[in-house]
Amino acid sequence: MTPPPAFRPASENALAVLVGTATHVHPSELPAVPQAARNVLALHDALAAPRGSFGYPAGLRTVVDPRDADEVVDALVRPREDAAPDRRDPDVLLFYYAGHGFADADERQLRLALPATLSTRRGDGPSLPIREVLAAMAASGARQCVAVLDCCFAGLALHAPEAARVHLLTAASEGYQAGFLDGRPDLPTAFTGALLDLLATGVPDEDRHLRLGTLYRRLAVILPASDPPRPDPAQRTVDDSADLALAVNPAHGTAHTRTGLCRRRDFALLARKAARRAAEFDDRSRSTRRLALAVHEARALTADATAALGRTDADTLYYRELLGVLLGESGDSESARAVLTELATDLEADDPGHAERLASVRARLSRRITEEPSHPGGRGWTGSQPAARPGMRP
Repeated sequence: MTPPPAFRPASENALAVLVGTATHVHPSELPAVPQAARNVLALHDALAAPRGSFGYPAGLRTVVDPRDADEVVDALVRPREDAAPDRRDPDVLLFYYAGHGFADADERQLRLALPATLSTRRGDGPSLPIREVLAAMAASGARQCVAVLDCCFAGLALHAPEAARVHLLTAASEGYQAGFLDGRPDLPTAFTGALLDLLATGVPDEDRHLRLGTLYRRLAVILPASDPPRPDPAQRTVDDSADLALAVNPAHGTAHTRTGLCRRRDFALLARKAARRAAEFDDRSRSTRRLALAVHEARALTADATAALGRTDADTLYYRELLGVLLGESGDSESARAVLTELATDLEADDPGHAERLASVRARLSRRITEEPSHPGGRGWTGSQPAARPGMRP
């Protein structure tokens, strides 16, 4: 089924407010988060037109180390400097925050740290309640509102009544830490870094624009499959908000090229890796969904590689064997056997140089073997075992 068209707002009618709390002033006990400032600057560039959906400079506002909550709220409610008198409200309003996040006293509402916040344990000192941010967004008159939160316990924002009409994309679910303090201070945080990579490199088998829904689905695989593993992101959509385009897709049109097929293979393997990690934590439902995604990706990849490269091309042979392996891991032994039997038949009739792969396929047919098949380029997937569920609140 053809997906609905992406909604890309006119850049002159979209506003993004990017906020980062990178430093904390004495007597604050909070450690600095220098990645927050880097996140804001890098995301500013990624979202700027013409590649991004927000016009420069009027459509992008950056606030690093806000002096108080009012400065952030003002950036949200103040009309664009170039807005026409009859068009004061933006079509799209996006809010982004990077920094420390913590729960208020009853542990139900999210607060965002400011430079003068004293401690996330007690919440002493000034902070920015997420409800104030969401209320300002709701009052903006924007057709679509989006909040992207890269902080600990960001999933608490889902509880705010003011979030009812706001698309939420968060670095962690309720009760989980974002875990960015163990990263390199000279790089973006894991969540925003993965988002920036997607905006920069694109998704080969997606359409011309990168939608919020596409970005979330990719992040939901990439982050838990990363080393070290990161928490699962969370998303809540409003109506068709998942179809909002943040930027053009740099990889559009490459789905059937060797490079594009290789990247699609990598994503299928990441989905498999994420499935295995979910299984280690006895999250069977999530593990099953991720393995089903890996099978779906491998099936489409195999069909497209067969059409573009031929059924006995070295890369296609690898993808076909990988599909058989993933089908076997998912419990569909009948389909796995059918795929591998057909592959063995083609290998027997083709170049004798495929003897090693033929032996591998025959071994799989004779007994249950589910390791990743060897790639002609020698690039195999290897997974590491996480010591504990990533980001879980103590």
